[in-house]
Amino acid sequence: MKLDDDKLDALLRGHMKRKLGPMIGAAAPAFTKFALTHPAAPAVEPITPLWARPSVWVTCAATLATGVLLAVGWAYYVDSPRIEDSPQVVAQSSPEGPVTKVQWWESFDGGTVMLDNHTPARVIRRVQFEETRKTLPDGSISTELGTPQQDVILVDFPTQ
Repeated sequence: MKLDDDKLDALLRGHMKRKLGPMIGAAAPAFTKFALTHPAAPAVEPITPLWARPSVWVTCAATLATGVLLAVGWAYYVDSPRIEDSPQVVAQSSPEGPVTKVQWWESFDGGTVMLDNHTPARVIRRVQFEETRKTLPDGSISTELGTPQQDVILVDFPTQ
């Protein structure tokens, strides 16, 4: 039995009408009953744009403040006076044996002071040490540490 498309379409249309016809319109009352007995779902909050969120502004302000702080710190570090200490060794000979004298300096930053209430200057404390080593005739070494000398140096800041 060979059916063409039109006959098949007519058969299926009739079959569907007999099966689904009584159900037409039955969904609307069922949906209305469901909607009245169940509360509505909460509305979804609108998404706040990124520029309107306070946390973004706080983060931006903190990042900016950190950047400024780092820039100022770097400028201060680059412009601060450098203190370079290098030991000086002097060797001498004496009748007892060779004598070695070592001198070195340690510099300490004392902070910033104001001279005449308007000129900034940096205070540097410089301590000079002296150590003398003598080789005695019996082969032992005698070490003497001299009294430290302290100098206070004021370094003028360049002003514009």
